[in-house]
Amino acid sequence: MAQSKANIPPPGKDAKVRKKPTLPVEEIQPSQNLHKEGPSILVQLKFDVTADFRKEIKLYATERDMSMKELLEKMYTHYKNTNP
Repeated sequence: MAQSKANIPPPGKDAKVRKKPTLPVEEIQPSQNLHKEGPSILVQLKFDVTADFRKEIKLYATERDMSMKELLEKMYTHYKNTNP
């Protein structure tokens, strides 16, 4: 069964072409999500590890009078420097 197309005549000479509305340049605002947090602002880093691994890391840090955060930062710095 063939479908019939609507018989719509083409626009005449006086037909106006509709344009998309645009904002003036001075009204365009930059994105607000490009701001980077400063190094002094602390944010949480969450991930799951096994209880045994956490205990081992905690013990290792405590034996060296470090927090787990300090140990993680040192481990990351060492890894980054030895694996460019």
